[in-house]
Amino acid sequence: QKSGEVVTQSMQGIAREVEHTRTWLRGVLGREVGQILLTGNGTRVRGFELYLQDQTGLPVQEARAKVKRLTGIED
Repeated sequence: QKSGEVVTQSMQGIAREVEHTRTWLRGVLGREVGQILLTGNGTRVRGFELYLQDQTGLPVQEARAKVKRLTGIED
C-alpha cells in the first residue's frame, strides 16, 4: 500500500470511532458533542482537521493550552 492510503484508512477509522462515541454519548448520557478539539500528533497530520470536520459536520480545531502567568516571579 502507498503511505497515503494507509493514512486515509487510519483517518477513516478515527472518524468512525468519533461517530460511535457521539452515538454512545447521545444514547447513554443524553449529551451532544458540539466540537472536536485535537491534541497531540494528530494535529500535525495535514488535512486531518478538515477531513474530520467534513466527516462529522462538527467544528474541529487544535486545542490550545491556556497559560496564566504567575505573579511575583521575576523574568
